[in-house]
Amino acid sequence: MTLSTSTHTRHYIQRQGMPSWTSALSSLAGHLLAFKPRHTSEEVGNTILSFLHHFDTSNLPSIWDPSLQALCLVEAERRGYSVEVLKPYLVLGLNITTAAYHYIDDTNVKMFISFFCMFLIYLDDVYPDDSEALGGVPDFTRYFGKVTADFIVHSALKFITGLILEVQSKLEPLIEIHRRIESKNTRYFFEKQCGLAEAFAMFIFPRDIPYHLYIQALPSMRDFIDFANDILSFYKEECSGDTNNFISLLAQARGSPKIKVLRYVVRQCLTAYERTLRILSPHREAHKAFRDFTNGYLALHLGMKRYRLSELGI
Repeated sequence: MTLSTSTHTRHYIQRQGMPSWTSALSSLAGHLLAFKPRHTSEEVGNTILSFLHHFDTSNLPSIWDPSLQALCLVEAERRGYSVEVLKPYLVLGLNITTAAYHYIDDTNVKMFISFFCMFLIYLDDVYPDDSEALGGVPDFTRYFGKVTADFIVHSALKFITGLILEVQSKLEPLIEIHRRIESKNTRYFFEKQCGLAEAFAMFIFPRDIPYHLYIQALPSMRDFIDFANDILSFYKEECSGDTNNFISLLAQARGSPKIKVLRYVVRQCLTAYERTLRILSPHREAHKAFRDFTNGYLALHLGMKRYRLSELGI
């Protein structure tokens, strides 16, 4: 896709979308550097394991689908995309789609999600050098209902707005950033971290599931998507010395150890997960879709080497 001492803090830091997707997507396209965190790897590993123990991770879906990749490459060529440039980003988009949305049968929808992720990961990596990269995305919204498509487009626009603001904020003195963390007017500084969870939540449900059956769960789904990514990305970000992520920023703002904030995020994530299940429980198909997504979302993080969770024995 965000905390303080209350649930309002989450909205104060304004992470209404995808989990530290700033650091998540940036790190997907970047190189990891050597860094020794202040807390022990054992503490981090135990905290992440305590989170994962709440889920059944014994039979998770694959993150690879050669058939879908072949179809996407053919479609990308047909649409005139620069495959040579975009292919590394497409592979990451395919990993996300193959794992998180493994239960979706419609290949066209899967291709849309893959391309959507591809463009946004690419834009995150190259902006502002290629600000026209999203030109091919809006066309694909025909695969979703009108309301759902609107949410997806809105989510992408929030992501781009946050990206612009983040680039501009780099010109500001560090003390100004610290002040903005303390102020409610600072929420837009974090907008890039909050745009994508909304779209990823909308992708969960096939078009034949009416949106009114799951829309009330959207805030909780966003929180779960955001927080789960924060938790499972934390170790690699610490190892790379990346402090532009939600847990690090919140720890700095609160003057708390990062490990304490990580444990707090785990509690908030599990609360959001259980709340989502309760809201969706009257609607069997929507409930099942979210459970299937959760399995795939965990598989994505556990299956990709870049998250480095194997170093923690996970």
